[in-house]
Amino acid sequence: MDNALHAYLAALPEAPPSPALWTRLAQARQRQLRRRRGVAVGLATGCLALGVVGLFQLPRQVAPASTPPQLSRAAIDHAPATSPAPLQSAGSDAVRALDRELQLAYARNASDAELGALWDLRRNLLASHSPTTQPVDI
Repeated sequence: MDNALHAYLAALPEAPPSPALWTRLAQARQRQLRRRRGVAVGLATGCLALGVVGLFQLPRQVAPASTPPQLSRAAIDHAPATSPAPLQSAGSDAVRALDRELQLAYARNASDAELGALWDLRRNLLASHSPTTQPVDI
């Protein structure tokens, strides 16, 4: 039965497509291209916006503060007095980055626990760079 049906269908002449079919295909293709352009424009706009935001954020993270922040009494209580030798001998990017984090924490009025943790990290980092020099207590 399948062979007979297959032979009958194969023997049928091919019908020419209606002229409306080509119009619908062209319209569908135009819609597809418009959607793709919309997605591409949206992605490009998003990437451009992220790049602009990144450019404005970069100077804040890299540029040093022009004026030193005013330290509160809590900041002075948390800050251990260290001799200048460890900071100069360490001179690493990690210490500078941690100092920036401390400045930002003071600027946003961070909690005493957060400040204490940052100072502990800084103290440990300096100790790892210069094991012979210890913090000086006042």
